[in-house]
Amino acid sequence: MLPVEVDDVTIGAGTARLLDGVSFRCCEGEWTLVHGPSGAGKSTLLRAINGLRVPDRGRISVLGTAIPGRSRWEARRVWRQTGTVLQSVALFETKTARQNVELALRTTGVPRGLARQRAGEWLARLRLESKVDEYPARLSGGECQRVALARALAVAPRLLVLDEPTSALDRETAQAVLDGVRELVAQGTTVVMSSHRVEEVFDICDQRVALCSGRIAAIERGAVRMPGARAASRQQPPVSMGRKLFGERTAS
Repeated sequence: MLPVEVDDVTIGAGTARLLDGVSFRCCEGEWTLVHGPSGAGKSTLLRAINGLRVPDRGRISVLGTAIPGRSRWEARRVWRQTGTVLQSVALFETKTARQNVELALRTTGVPRGLARQRAGEWLARLRLESKVDEYPARLSGGECQRVALARALAVAPRLLVLDEPTSALDRETAQAVLDGVRELVAQGTTVVMSSHRVEEVFDICDQRVALCSGRIAAIERGAVRMPGARAASRQQPPVSMGRKLFGERTAS
């Protein structure tokens, strides 16, 4: 069973098709980058994988449950195993930055003392050590995004869904986030992530899914270099599928 399988998914809004016949697979412990121009359908796809948007056609399998068709109990089970940071950051307004991260850890069974320690460590990694006792209303948009990222990364989820996670971050903090994601992937977490700053992650992802106007333009797997970048290491030659799919369903 693969952690994420997207099978011929179409999602519309009025007469427009936000996604049109999208198919791809994510293996366990694999980092998938979804990229493309604004309006390509990246956010819609990630919301659908997270169960927040139901396909009009096709199906999505996430951690052994099917969308559409899964029960509320199945949805809750998947959400407990999923770390999510979407473009609209959702924090508990009545809890401090540290408490927001602690709560996520506590729901996974981490003891109170250890949860407090881990929350502080992850907030410090994302340069928020001076903000741990601040409430979301007193944080900037970028700081709230970092708290949400710390919360998602701290629980070491089985699946991590990230929509433009570094968009509001400086290069140093963005690198700290990507280092954290890389650690989780090494531990077996499956990551599906969108980004406009493709150059930051293009070379280190296992799979790159290019969207254009709601359809898959290409899928690349393996170690490839971003166009215009220096040649890849001789020890890790590029392996690229680079197939134009434009609606063609991928092989499983």
